[in-house]
Amino acid sequence: MIRYPALTRLVPSSAQVQDTCHLGLCLAGWLLINICCTGAIWLALFIVLGEFTLTGTLLHLDNFASRYLAAEAAHQTHLRDQFWIASAVLFLGLAVLRAGSLPRWHSERAQTPSKERSHG
Repeated sequence: MIRYPALTRLVPSSAQVQDTCHLGLCLAGWLLINICCTGAIWLALFIVLGEFTLTGTLLHLDNFASRYLAAEAAHQTHLRDQFWIASAVLFLGLAVLRAGSLPRWHSERAQTPSKERSHG
């Protein structure tokens, strides 16, 4: 009942929309988990530095923060750059380790033969 059959090629099928939404949600979840794990690694570093005690961990965080705030602007920029570079390296390392949990980009649908019988 479509009046303009030429436009049907421009409108994606519901299966394509569902696959795209599923892929987007899986990718967003994968990225979120990697970001959270990167933050957890930083937290684990401070816990290890604090000798696995809450007091030691908080003292190390306080020391880090006070030294950062007391530094000159150029030194703060340098520390900030080092932090983001180290975070990127941690994130990329986690991404490599977790690459197997990425969505398969429609490979299942493309390689799975249809179970429907031909009616034609």
